Amino acid sequence: MSLSLGWIDLEHVKEQRIMSGNDLDTDNAGCVPAESMTHERFVAMVVHNRVLLEGVEGQAIVPRRNPAIPTLHSHLVWMLTEAVHFHRNGKIQKANRWLGYVQGVMAMGGNVSLEALKRANMPEGEAFDPEKT
Repeated sequence: MSLSLGWIDLEHVKEQRIMSGNDLDTDNAGCVPAESMTHERFVAMVVHNRVLLEGVEGQAIVPRRNPAIPTLHSHLVWMLTEAVHFHRNGKIQKANRWLGYVQGVMAMGGNVSLEALKRANMPEGEAFDPEKT
């Protein structure tokens, strides 16, 4: 059975989780190609982050807005969903800010290392330099 949440099919998320092993530290996992960021690439990054969150939970997370507790995983998944809509509608900077917020909460929560997030956001094929900021 496949549950669709509008912008992404949960079966696809499950597939991505299995393929990624929930580990951003592996070479080229979730890397963004060197060309400019297309909507499809942005969605791929969002999916990758959702897979990481669901890996922490051990199950699919239903997006649910909760501004009172903005660090809940359900709220972060809601933010990722909204970020895709912003990106699709040309609000690129806002979409990137929301993705950055989610990644920051993930790093602060110990769900993923800052190094792993840097690796995921860098262009494909670029060598990782831990001294770069």
